[in-house]
Amino acid sequence: MLYKKTFCQAYYNIIRFLKPTRTSRIAKIKIPDDEFDSFHHELKLKESIERTYTIEWKDKTGATVAQIEKVVYFKNKNIPNKKN
Repeated sequence: MLYKKTFCQAYYNIIRFLKPTRTSRIAKIKIPDDEFDSFHHELKLKESIERTYTIEWKDKTGATVAQIEKVVYFKNKNIPNKKN
C-alpha cells in the first residue's frame, strides 16, 4: 500500500517485442512490501525517487513475447516544488 502523502506515476520507457503472438497476453509486476517501506523512508529525505522494473509480457502458453522496462516515479506530496 502506498502512503497517502505519496504521489506515484508509472510510465513505459522501452518495450522490446521478442516474438509475434495472436493470443491473449498478460503482464504482472510484483513489488515486495519491504521495497514500499524503503520508498517511504527515502521520501522522508528526498523530494522524489524513480525505480525501473523489467516486466515480462507472456502469452497464454507462458512464453515471453515482450519485455517492458517500466519507470515508476514516486514524489513526496509534503515537499513543495522548488522554483527559482
